[in-house]
Amino acid sequence: MSVEENKELIRRWLGAINARDLDLVDSSLAPDYVGHFGGPEPVRGREGWQRLVGSFIAAFPDGEGTLEDIVAEGDRVMHRETWRGTHLGMFANTPPTGRKVAFQGIAISRIAGGQIVEEWVELDVLGLLQQIGAIPAPA
Repeated sequence: MSVEENKELIRRWLGAINARDLDLVDSSLAPDYVGHFGGPEPVRGREGWQRLVGSFIAAFPDGEGTLEDIVAEGDRVMHRETWRGTHLGMFANTPPTGRKVAFQGIAISRIAGGQIVEEWVELDVLGLLQQIGAIPAPA
């Protein structure tokens, strides 16, 4: 795939996440997908990705990502997003607060065969946890 086709795949995939179109999400991820989200073990496979994102959607059911930047070279696409939503479900052992949140994330996705096969993702989880009151914000 060309660099532009790889970028378009990421745009469609983000749109599918926002629309909760799990069929398009599934077809965009390789069956052996590996996601590095900063935890001790990577997220593996479509089911692993859906479990991770499903817990976020349950906590922020109106959550939506806005693509801010996208840059690609070869088989890699870097995308920066802003995520916004309302804390309406359990998240990080914190009961729903009804608070509106906004946080940013950056991901580098490796594309092969028209699918996302691997990602490295950095999210502002600290800022998100501060916004829902799970940890105190600095004075």
